[in-house]
Amino acid sequence: MSDEIEIEAKALISKEDYEKLVSLFEGHGSYVQINYYIDSKDNALREKGLSLRVRFKKMKFEMTVKIPRVEGHIEKNVYISEEEFEAINGHTGFPDNEIKKYLEEEGINTSTLYIKTVLSTRRIDADYEGGELAIDLNNYSGITDYEVELEHKDMATAEKYLKQLLEENNILFVPNKKTKIKRALEAIGE
Repeated sequence: MSDEIEIEAKALISKEDYEKLVSLFEGHGSYVQINYYIDSKDNALREKGLSLRVRFKKMKFEMTVKIPRVEGHIEKNVYISEEEFEAINGHTGFPDNEIKKYLEEEGINTSTLYIKTVLSTRRIDADYEGGELAIDLNNYSGITDYEVELEHKDMATAEKYLKQLLEENNILFVPNKKTKIKRALEAIGE
């Protein structure tokens, strides 16, 4: 299992502004990732401020639990097999791994967890000002939105450079505090 600290500034942008950024970074290529968001019927994870997903990207399944910090999140990541993913998807089992152990230590009954919703992202990644830029087209529950994220060493630096990029391209910088999981869950009435 790997632990990573994730600190990123984000902004929702219009389709036109998304296309502008795509044209700037088109040489970087794009790929699709599918996020499967997981919780219990009574939102036991959300009640503890946690989020859990399985991401299918580049023919691999990666399970991630996000744990809030004062600034950003700690991400605990574990690769799982297709069979383990199918067990979650079919609600027949939860992988026996470090994330399960962590969740159970937090008092979460992993047998109650299931995939609540799915969000698909077409992403372009690029290095930008010492950070990692992501330009996303997201689809979930019949909704399409466009988002740009910049992951950096701290929030002030991430916001500074994201704002700079957007302003240089005549795009209004309006920080987005709603995560993908929050938007996807709201779309299904959660």
